Amino acid sequence: MRVLAIAFIATASAASAQTVELNFNAGLGAQSAPLYFGSDESTTGVTGSFSFGDLTINGRCFGCDDSDGFGLTGSFRYIGARESLVDRLAEPGLAVDPAFSYEAVDAAVELGGGLGYTSRDVEAFAVVRRGFGGHEGLVAELGGDYIMQPSDALTLKFGPRLLAGDDTYVGTYFDTQPAFLPNTGFSAGSGVVSRGLELSASYEFGGAWGVTAKARYDELLNDAARSPLTENTDQTSISLVLTRDISFSF
Repeated sequence: MRVLAIAFIATASAASAQTVELNFNAGLGAQSAPLYFGSDESTTGVTGSFSFGDLTINGRCFGCDDSDGFGLTGSFRYIGARESLVDRLAEPGLAVDPAFSYEAVDAAVELGGGLGYTSRDVEAFAVVRRGFGGHEGLVAELGGDYIMQPSDALTLKFGPRLLAGDDTYVGTYFDTQPAFLPNTGFSAGSGVVSRGLELSASYEFGGAWGVTAKARYDELLNDAARSPLTENTDQTSISLVLTRDISFSF
């Protein structure tokens, strides 16, 4: 009887361990991007990527439907830390108080989601993200891509991007308004931050590995373009990321 009980528990444990399966794609690589939002200098560093595949719970799959049409989508963005910009603002007539203004900004993570549309030749999305860390504001991003597949292994995408932010987000990266010296400096408000274009090329080696190259151009607009912190409204970035499909079972 004890043997049967042990066998039953072992079988149940093995079955329960396979009730959840998560599939996603993650990548790691290098990126060249502006030193900070509005900078005319570029810096090279490490970057990564993440995209959700599907989740299966007790045989029910979320995200397994590959049919065309509208659906929910997640969204993630990482913003690197920014050093203090006091030394860059030595302009005549600009009130600069190093004790209170233009401080360094910690790295931030944005998490959110929205609505996506997928077809064979076109992808589009409208998402909202909330910041954690360096900023705690809200951003909204709209975008779309025209998709070309010259071969089964190669996928090309090209399309427009539009980014907007609330007062907290825009103020964090474009304000020169000292916290304890009101009515001095520049106070940036909410609105459309940038518009741009993105081009990407993804190649699958076969199996789980692949590589993705991206190039993006953004033009800063409105208060983001008028801010004294902005040295160049034309912002470009390029990246090369090695990717892998990963599966976990619980």
